[in-house]
Amino acid sequence: MELYLTQIRPNLQRVLLLLVFVFLLTAAVTLNKPDVFYVMAIFFSLFFFFRDLLWLAPALALPALTLGEALKFELTPYWNYEYTLAEALLALALGVFLLDKFLNQGSRRVSPVRNSRGILNFAGVIQSSDGLIPLGESANISNGVKFDRLGFFLLAYFALAAASFWQVVDLHYYLFGLKAIFFSFAGYLLAVNLIDTKAKLRVFLYSLTAALLILSLQVFFKFYQLGFSEKFFFERKLITLPLGPLATVASIITLLLPVVFVFFLAEKKIQAKAVILPVFCFGLFALFVTLGKAAILASLVAFAYLFMRLKKVRPYFLAALVVGAVLGAVFLAPLASGLITRVKTTFIDTNTQFRVLEYKTAGTLIAEHPIFGVGAGQQLHYFKQLLNFDTSELVNNFFLQALIDFGLLGFAGAMMIFWSLASKAGQIGRQTRSSGGQAGGTASIYACGLIAMLLASVVTGMLEVTFFALPYAIIFWPTAGALMNLKNYDLI
Repeated sequence: MELYLTQIRPNLQRVLLLLVFVFLLTAAVTLNKPDVFYVMAIFFSLFFFFRDLLWLAPALALPALTLGEALKFELTPYWNYEYTLAEALLALALGVFLLDKFLNQGSRRVSPVRNSRGILNFAGVIQSSDGLIPLGESANISNGVKFDRLGFFLLAYFALAAASFWQVVDLHYYLFGLKAIFFSFAGYLLAVNLIDTKAKLRVFLYSLTAALLILSLQVFFKFYQLGFSEKFFFERKLITLPLGPLATVASIITLLLPVVFVFFLAEKKIQAKAVILPVFCFGLFALFVTLGKAAILASLVAFAYLFMRLKKVRPYFLAALVVGAVLGAVFLAPLASGLITRVKTTFIDTNTQFRVLEYKTAGTLIAEHPIFGVGAGQQLHYFKQLLNFDTSELVNNFFLQALIDFGLLGFAGAMMIFWSLASKAGQIGRQTRSSGGQAGGTASIYACGLIAMLLASVVTGMLEVTFFALPYAIIFWPTAGALMNLKNYDLI
């Protein structure tokens, strides 16, 4: 026999929710907005039938991101908002997740227990998913949202970005700048709360591996489309893939490589290793083909850290180095001269000259708006105006981007986010090193992968467009959130 202490309230909430659905459906039909109807139908289907599978959204968003902006939503007759399938997955999952937590926050399932005199007592225990919990003991009976310090800083940064609306000159650019920060928070929050078992972590990491494979295939296919021309190396700014510019793709591959590598090391099954290792090697070759100097440097830093930290797996590094050298000498020797040429011309090529101009323009904007910045996304508008360009792009340095967008407040916020991220990663690393046994070894490998990913992201972030680019944010923050949960996977 079971009773619900707040049985009426949840039922009433669901009735109200159904009425809201009917009202919105009527409005969508009346206003002739079929897109609204589709979104509502998917949202309520997820809420009522697929809530237990919400954890798949952060995982599926990663390979879905490689398809690019495949969807459109008509905001006005003159403005079609283009978005990726990954954005749709994360936004719907976040809405369903928060609505579920809100509606069920007061629901407590109580089981009657007979006392010493044989009388049923409903106040003695609360039945949770883990069993019977005596009242008075600490238990998360409200099934609330897990919200750590890093999540708070990400939310505060989003609030700062949203509050810059009063500075907006171009609304389109404002939404463009805002959504990267929003999905950073959404991806991290969902991963921290939903990727909470070893089985889910493995699925998530397989999804990362699939994303790396797809991106690598796209790089090689683009190289083939250009006829293996040198244009692929020396006119990189003009080359785009479904996910975005080639430089952004190279930065994301750099981000994925250390995580996929530690996934290979941590896996125990030979069949799984046989799948993961070829994908990793393929991604490594794709990174080299892009000839991205910052991306290759970041990879060297990340794998140097892994080599120093993971002493037991150094034979894997040495074997990979030998195999990579042999295969590189056979298949990639013609590309080596291109990389050497790019390195030699680092300080005199057009890319470097543009960045010097970019930094000078950024300095002008920072001097004019030192405290609050120019607002979310407005740097794109001002750069077009000041540089007299037809198009504009984000600054190739995420700290400088934070200074331009939100001034000293934004810079301080970015520093707090990365301080919190680095300290949390370091704490997890110390916990895993202090734990013993095989489980401790597995956790140490994952923890080192998290720190290596962070090192790679900081190096590329200082030289390329990364954290303020939506594709990079959608991959980085869910991955960070999933790996932050190591202590919940019974590994530590």
